[in-house]
Amino acid sequence: MARVTVPLGRTTRSVGTCLFLATGLCLKPLVGADSPANYYKDIEGCGLQCKDPLFTDHEHRPIHKLIAWGAGVCLTFNLFTIATFAIDWHNANKFPALVIFYINFCFMVSCLGWLAQFTPGSREDIVCRKDGTLRISEPSAGENLSCIVVFILVYYFLIAAMVWFVIFTYVWHMSFKAIGKIQDRIAKKVSYFHLIARSLPLVLTITIMALSEIYGNSTVGICFVGYLNHPIRAGFLLGPVACVLFIGGYFLGRGLLTLIKLKISSKEIISARASKKIRQTIVRMGICTMFTFVFIVATIFCHIHELKKTESWALALKKYIICQISSTYTDVTSACKLQSRPSMAILQIHLICLFASGIVMSLFSEALPTRCRGTRVTTEA
Repeated sequence: MARVTVPLGRTTRSVGTCLFLATGLCLKPLVGADSPANYYKDIEGCGLQCKDPLFTDHEHRPIHKLIAWGAGVCLTFNLFTIATFAIDWHNANKFPALVIFYINFCFMVSCLGWLAQFTPGSREDIVCRKDGTLRISEPSAGENLSCIVVFILVYYFLIAAMVWFVIFTYVWHMSFKAIGKIQDRIAKKVSYFHLIARSLPLVLTITIMALSEIYGNSTVGICFVGYLNHPIRAGFLLGPVACVLFIGGYFLGRGLLTLIKLKISSKEIISARASKKIRQTIVRMGICTMFTFVFIVATIFCHIHELKKTESWALALKKYIICQISSTYTDVTSACKLQSRPSMAILQIHLICLFASGIVMSLFSEALPTRCRGTRVTTEA
């Protein structure tokens, strides 16, 4: 049989279709698809398999182990922090420390969404369609709601945690503005805090579902937003993350600067005990802030890297599939390889930063000497 060269473009459609009609089979990484909406571009009857072909089976396993350990440890820290609040709820039920409770609760629920894939058979149920192709443009008719439920658990509560973190930085900064009247000022704004923290993530979540921009990802075992649509990811994920970085950084910086000025200007006025508390607050909040923003910046870098490389990965996968198809028409075994693939290291860094952020959020409560620390430090000063 003569060797046939299959170029990119229109020929892909005809060769792929002819191959499927002649053999009734789809070559890996393609599988038979039930609906035209699931067909791989230019190849009728076949869709991309659910398991991401850009990663090998050997690479999938360590990623799943990392998620299990990372989400498990993060969940443990969040549960411990929530338990400490519950035990001393009468004294802990005060702002700004109470915001830490809400942040940890949101991270805890988000971790449960990540861990849902580890119950028997759940990962395939979450990210795969009935015909074995990857879930894209969810919600869709004829499929169960497991993908949507996991998306809500992960995305809604992650965004809610971000909003509560910005509220925490604002309240902590505001706690230095009025001596003896802090709780009264905060109490007047509590309803607005809850309204923002609940409605903003809800609006974003409903909008994403209305646009059908939820996609499965077998590598990480969840459904999330914007894997194939860059503008959607930028607007609904990178946008909120950038807001946390700039707004939260501004208020935390102002709060730490106020504490440093207080420490320097009040050496002869406040007691040694109060001075020590202020110094401890500066150190603890400074360390927690530094780690938080390092993780946020690293997360943004990972997203930008993926956005820049997605097109080249898709092209490499297309060339690989065409190579697989064209090799069936030759007597010579073709060594088809992916020329461009995602970096395992960057994906692992991304996941570590995500779960480490949840752990740091649990440590913010330890950075406050008391549950109402902002009030006490200001009053003593």
